[in-house]
Amino acid sequence: MLKTAGVLLLAVLLMLAIVVVFTAIGTAIVAAVAWLLASIAPLTFPQAALVVGATSLSVAYISQRKLAMGVIETGLLVLVMTPLTSLCLAGLAWGLNHLSPLDFWQATLLVTAVGLGVFYLFTQQVGDVVSLNRRDEEESDEEEDWDDEEDEYGDLDEGDWDEDEDDGTFLAPRSFDRRSQASPESEIPVVGRNEPCPCGSGKKYRYCHGRKSR
Repeated sequence: MLKTAGVLLLAVLLMLAIVVVFTAIGTAIVAAVAWLLASIAPLTFPQAALVVGATSLSVAYISQRKLAMGVIETGLLVLVMTPLTSLCLAGLAWGLNHLSPLDFWQATLLVTAVGLGVFYLFTQQVGDVVSLNRRDEEESDEEEDWDDEEDEYGDLDEGDWDEDEDDGTFLAPRSFDRRSQASPESEIPVVGRNEPCPCGSGKKYRYCHGRKSR
């Protein structure tokens, strides 16, 4: 009991340590990009941090859920895409600020919402294409496996099959009487008079090989 409690406590502490480390790294990245954005755009630091934080979370979610990337790939993508996306959104907000009666902060909110929505839809389409390609590759691999098995069985000579067919042995179907035994005079198994003949003619045994045996 104490051992189980100790393992659970260790797992919880490990999870908390991982959360703290990744939170610290993410916060440092968001703070640095927000400081850069606030220094080149008419935004306060909290406003810039809000835009950068929403962008980084969206990129991380999309890369994990839609593109099925690993942890390291997701981290690298967030590290690269967050500054680029934030700067692009700020540039679009600057243009919207000059073309509409919105102030820069309002334009930034509008552009961020629309831009992240478009980015989500685009990556969803990309994820569907990637999933379809993976499915096609798996199906092609399965077909190749079937082809290899067919080639393996196709290497048998027809003479081998003929020898198996010419040995005169007939296997009675499961519906035949299990008490059937091979006749010493013939290699055809003895079955019931009204049972189908094992030779495959479709006739009753008494009208086919049963007549011959009599």
